[in-house]
Amino acid sequence: MKITDVSAALALCSLMIAMLGCTGDPFALEPAADDERVAPTLRIAPPELPLDRFASHEDGEPYPILDHAELSVTVDGVPLELDEPDAAGRSVVRWSRPPGSRVELRVEWAESVPRGDGTSIALPLATHERSFTVEQSMAIEIGPTDYAVDAGTNAVRDRDRDGDGNLLERRAGTDPFNGSVCPENCDPAVPLYIKRVDRRLTNNIEIDSRYDDEWDNAEVFDTDGRLFIDRPGFSSEPGGGNGGPTRFTDTGVDPFKFIVMHDDERLFLAAFGGDDPDRNTEFGDSENPANDDAMTIYVDTDDDPTRGGPTSTLVIPLMGLNTGVNDSSFTTSPRARRTDRDSETPYLPDDLVYATCVCDGDRQYWEMMIPLESLGIVRGRPFGLEVTMTDDSDGGETVTQWLWLASPDGAGGVDALAQVIAR
Repeated sequence: MKITDVSAALALCSLMIAMLGCTGDPFALEPAADDERVAPTLRIAPPELPLDRFASHEDGEPYPILDHAELSVTVDGVPLELDEPDAAGRSVVRWSRPPGSRVELRVEWAESVPRGDGTSIALPLATHERSFTVEQSMAIEIGPTDYAVDAGTNAVRDRDRDGDGNLLERRAGTDPFNGSVCPENCDPAVPLYIKRVDRRLTNNIEIDSRYDDEWDNAEVFDTDGRLFIDRPGFSSEPGGGNGGPTRFTDTGVDPFKFIVMHDDERLFLAAFGGDDPDRNTEFGDSENPANDDAMTIYVDTDDDPTRGGPTSTLVIPLMGLNTGVNDSSFTTSPRARRTDRDSETPYLPDDLVYATCVCDGDRQYWEMMIPLESLGIVRGRPFGLEVTMTDDSDGGETVTQWLWLASPDGAGGVDALAQVIAR
């Protein structure tokens, strides 16, 4: 990362140093070669870029934004090329204009986001634009707060055109490439803002165990990266389950993961089995569906913190009971079960629509939708959420649990649900 300052030259000190504060005068003037042309002194500080680590939109691997930001400076639309750094480590761009000239200055910081094919995408974060008339002994200072960081005209700083600037989304930990909407008062303590998607899109989704393109609009990131279900939980299987608690870290393959969105009326959630086909065994041989391969969704919409446990729990098994057929709400005997705090007797919810698939012979897949009102979810109000997987690697009643963010309670349940918000 580089930071530029200009006198008879536009000099650059490194952004890393600038974030700590450049000392001395990195803008020392050089003699003008032409008395009729002058070079204003520009002092350019970086915008208030966050120093935390953020997730790449491509594969969820964290990287520091500071390692991937570039500074560009143009005068009258002409880019100023950087010379080789001088002895003090400053880069130089030489330019001048006759006194009285009216010029347009543009300074932009853009994150260079790597893509899987070796190329990168420029993600504009902050822009400073100014018109001025060149005068003798002129000095212009651009400070950290002198940049525009909102979405801008024609969404110039809003890659996914959702109304939130790219820098705002980076600071909030949301994905600037997927159309998520992060309110201006977005709370960094909230790990997941569930994205709202237009009903004209969600109406095209068929819950039929086949992935529809409309799922591409769902939220796939929390503040830590991809929505992975990879935390070891309770296990009653020998050795802690198929591969043990280091199953995913040892193999380097993607673990279980989920995506989620809503359309003001319904909650949509899809989940995917781990990418290791050798361990994606499927059994549907337990009366209790939670003791087979299953996805479990815990929801707590109670505002009273003294009442423990989720208000509702949904268990959606992958397979039918002793049928070898994928389970769904359209079968003659769907196995999904819901329990509520006020009535712990499990029941089949008639407003839950779901389907599962063991696709391509080994890829596990769940998709479901349920009314927000049914679960007590109110848009904009925090509620507790956890999504877990039970992995039945050897049949029978023994299973291994994997969690998103919660901690296991030691008995197959979870403690301390994450507080999330449906936008």
